[in-house]
Amino acid sequence: MKAAIKAGIKFAVGTDGMHGGLAQEIRYLVDFGAAPIQALMAATCHAAKVCGFEESIGTLEPGKYGDIIGVKGNPLEDIGALKRVKTVVSMGEIKLQANQ
Repeated sequence: MKAAIKAGIKFAVGTDGMHGGLAQEIRYLVDFGAAPIQALMAATCHAAKVCGFEESIGTLEPGKYGDIIGVKGNPLEDIGALKRVKTVVSMGEIKLQANQ
């Protein structure tokens, strides 16, 4: 993976078999040399494109389905912030709102 990232090869990441593990998968990408924004895009818009769903998911745009999370910290500065989820909005409804 380090070589692919260094070579500029496009990549996506996701996890179907290990629910709750996506933040760790994204962390691995950063550990392997991806910039945080590259790793985040690999899990969102690039993953949607690989699956053929880029017209309906993957980015926050009018007409698309979008689940969003609020985290403590800035994942562009500290990718570990993805493990500190404070808010989850799914299908337009707040599913989790943690204090602090």
